[in-house]
Amino acid sequence: MKKCPMCLEPIGDDAKICPHCAENTDALQPPSQPPSQPSILPQLLFRLNIWGLFGTLLGGAIGVPVSYWFQPGLLRAKVSFPDYLSHLSEVCERSETFQPLVLAVVIFAVAGYAIGQVYGIKKRS
Repeated sequence: MKKCPMCLEPIGDDAKICPHCAENTDALQPPSQPPSQPSILPQLLFRLNIWGLFGTLLGGAIGVPVSYWFQPGLLRAKVSFPDYLSHLSEVCERSETFQPLVLAVVIFAVAGYAIGQVYGIKKRS
């Protein structure tokens, strides 16, 4: 048994017209389910482009050790690669060694972003 949406009297489940108020019950029937809202998570991930962000972070992290080969030849002749990485804070204090470090990180971050974008596009399609 269902109730008439107009007079709220009980009527049969298959009744098209209410026997009490003579209203068409199908036309007055409220929607059975509220309209569903789309999930915001896929939209948010699409806008943030998580693969581009991941590629940028990974590329920047790879750029730090690779920056050793961006340094002047004189520094590379004096300092080995493991020493360069262990004394990175000292490298950052001097402008002539800091600039190649930043350059390498930026180049690899941009390349990582581009690779992440391409991977994200392929993943979506």
